Amino acid sequence: MARKFDISQSYVRKIIKENGVTHRRRKRVPDSKPEQELRAKSRCLKLRRDFFPPSSTTQIVMDDESYFGLKDDNINVNKGYYISESLSAKSLNPRISYISKSKYPPKLLIWTINRYKETGDTVDKPRSDRPCSVTTSALKKVVRERIRRNPHRSMRKMALELNISRRAIQKVVKRDLGMRSFKRKKVQFLSGSVKEKRVSRSKSLLALHAIGVLENTIFSNEKIFTIEEATNSQNDRVISTSVSAIPDKFRYISRMKKPLSVMVWAGVSAVGRTPLIFIPQE
Repeated sequence: MARKFDISQSYVRKIIKENGVTHRRRKRVPDSKPEQELRAKSRCLKLRRDFFPPSSTTQIVMDDESYFGLKDDNINVNKGYYISESLSAKSLNPRISYISKSKYPPKLLIWTINRYKETGDTVDKPRSDRPCSVTTSALKKVVRERIRRNPHRSMRKMALELNISRRAIQKVVKRDLGMRSFKRKKVQFLSGSVKEKRVSRSKSLLALHAIGVLENTIFSNEKIFTIEEATNSQNDRVISTSVSAIPDKFRYISRMKKPLSVMVWAGVSAVGRTPLIFIPQE
């Protein structure tokens, strides 16, 4: 009321008190239908007549149960009403002074029946301490389908596209989908003709090995190593106050069109291996 008229709550209480109006809480009563009230009255008379006569020594224990419903009728805030001091609560409409409360909330019963159909029991399903709000089943399905269509994907880019954190994507991929991120390996390019040659030569080597000729065969290979400073543009950094303050020997990395190189040759056979032979550039 104070918010509606843009005044303070204490000023509203002052106006109500000056007009002789008091605030009273609404009482809770069972939500009974007319036929239930008649049936309860007749059964109470029968209990009094049959089980509680003046000469009876019968002792009866009566119990009851309590249900925690999902309605707001069990909250004690904002459940009052205003009435003038000249009026009594009995003179008001029962809907104003009382709050009807069902003993069996319908929604609670529906949920209990559905849970019994699913699990065969009325006990709550086990749940985590905190409900899942990001890594839901819908997100897992989306990530699985994207990886299936194109496994060569970046988790960071997927996180940006789905508007979630990179950590959430990593958790879904590793924990829920059982996948890991692997680096792509570099291999030699093999054309169709090269593959055919390798197959035929491998068969020839197996035939030579069967007759014992490979013991006198040397398998050799060579490798050219360039004599230049190795660099990594991502990690090679120079700390300075400005670019102009960096000395040239640290600021630049020299590169030649034909850098100096050396060739290394080695051979191996069934008897042993040759020493490394270095062939400098002419």
